[in-house]
Amino acid sequence: MALILDRQLDEAIFLECDAGATESDAGNFELAEKHYLKSWDMFPEPKFGWNSSQVRLYAISDFYLGWKKLEKALEWAMLVFKTELLEGDGTPQLKVGIIQFEMGNLDAAYAGFRDAFTISGKRTFQGFDKKYLNFYLAKAKEVK
Repeated sequence: MALILDRQLDEAIFLECDAGATESDAGNFELAEKHYLKSWDMFPEPKFGWNSSQVRLYAISDFYLGWKKLEKALEWAMLVFKTELLEGDGTPQLKVGIIQFEMGNLDAAYAGFRDAFTISGKRTFQGFDKKYLNFYLAKAKEVK
C-alpha cells in the first residue's frame, strides 16, 4: 500500500509541479524543467512509495513529451513501473506506447498499446489522440 505524504509537503510538491506547468505553457521550458525536477526532489525516500509519486512522474514525462524531449519522456514514464501500480489500469503501458509511437518505434508502441488494451480495454485510450487507438486496432488486425 502506498504511503501517504504529509498534507503540507504534498501541497508544496503540487505547487512546484504547477509552477512547472505554468512555465511550460508560457514556453519557458528550461525554467519549467527546473520546477518539475525540484518537485520530484522534494519527495522523501522511498520516492516511489508515495501515493502521489505516480502522478508526479506522469507530469514530468508529459512535460518532456510536450517539449519533444522524447528520450527523457520515456525515461520518466518507465519510472512509473517502480511505483505501486493500480490493478486494472493500463495507463503506464499506454504512456510508454505513446512515447514510443512519437519516437517512431512502432513495434514498441504496439507492444505498449497491446498491454494497455489487455489490462483495461478501450477506456485506457479515452482522452488521448485517437491516432493511438486507431494504430493499435489496425496493427492488431494485421497480427491476427
